[in-house]
Amino acid sequence: MDGAGTEATGVRLALLVAGLMSVVLLTSTAICSPGVANSVPPGHNVSGVRLTAFPFPEELGTRYGATFDQALLDLFAREYARTSGAEADVEDFLLWWLPSRLTGIAYGSSPGPAGLRLDPADPGDFGKMVGLAHLCGFFLGDWIFAETQAFGDPENPATGLPIPGLLLPDRLVSAHYDDAGASIRTATIGTPDEVMERTRYSMRGDGRLFFDNNFGMLGYDAGYLDLIMRTNRPDGVDPGVEFDYDPAVLLGIRYGADAESYVELARAEFERATVPGSVPAARARAEYEAEPGLLRVQRELSDLSRGLWSLPLLSVRRWDADSYRKLVRNGYYAVQQNEANARASVAAYALEDIDLGRRHLRATALWRVYIGQYLTGLADHSGAGRLAGFLFDS
Repeated sequence: MDGAGTEATGVRLALLVAGLMSVVLLTSTAICSPGVANSVPPGHNVSGVRLTAFPFPEELGTRYGATFDQALLDLFAREYARTSGAEADVEDFLLWWLPSRLTGIAYGSSPGPAGLRLDPADPGDFGKMVGLAHLCGFFLGDWIFAETQAFGDPENPATGLPIPGLLLPDRLVSAHYDDAGASIRTATIGTPDEVMERTRYSMRGDGRLFFDNNFGMLGYDAGYLDLIMRTNRPDGVDPGVEFDYDPAVLLGIRYGADAESYVELARAEFERATVPGSVPAARARAEYEAEPGLLRVQRELSDLSRGLWSLPLLSVRRWDADSYRKLVRNGYYAVQQNEANARASVAAYALEDIDLGRRHLRATALWRVYIGQYLTGLADHSGAGRLAGFLFDS
């Protein structure tokens, strides 16, 4: 790169790192006030999202250039309401629809919202996407805490009380931010060699954390989803989706419905990278078998999640049908996100595809921020499960 190009990149990175430093403390108006509701019946037009006491950490702006863009959030909300085909529900919107939509944009499998240019390769635009991923993750943590409180067993208070200090050490949340920051920096200004090395690292991490890697997180979420759909579930409640998982098979996942666009993209690239007898297939095989093996990583995290979500502390057997199905739908999204990340990391590395590598790193960065804020929301739970509502034309 010439001097001018290096300088321009440096300026853009400086803008990325500078970001927006603020705490978003939006109105504390009750969700049930006129024109604001958790769900909006057909015949009413959603105009945006009303948030209450949503904390926006300063480090998201200073370290990663994240910005909170209310207008962009409102634009996505209107798109969701137009395309959902049913009653618009703010929990569905934030628990799975919006984070899934952001992943599709990051991978390039789906465009930005109509009428707006949203380019994940642009640091400013990507900073807005990081800000929304943060919101979705925080909402999930806060929502799950509130649901466990609402549906805990009154004769066994521990079933409704996660223990943030025990389960969610600060270093775990910080590590997710560190991982996201490294991926953002590499995707933005990394050399081709750095992109390949970071992509390779993302497959299994370095073994220090529970799930700082694609195959481990896939195993964790697939094991968790399988458990809450088959064993740890309310009696007589249909989960609403079909899902099969064989932890003894690498990527042994089957969905009962069409996968999201970014999963299909990752599968196609993975197939291209694993043609028998090809050089990319040999590179992929070497990664499968390197220590620790990717199947071992996937299985160990599956065992961890099954053990954790079998505890009475995290029982969902008493949840009502609506909340349970939302939890399942969020898990269904999480598994697809992780499958896409796992397959894309193998494909990008095996094919030495730098562009796919950069797109994959942006998508994993969004996911790491999302998970970090999910953990933070569990520990903070300041919104008592009522952080957001749709604004609509009354």
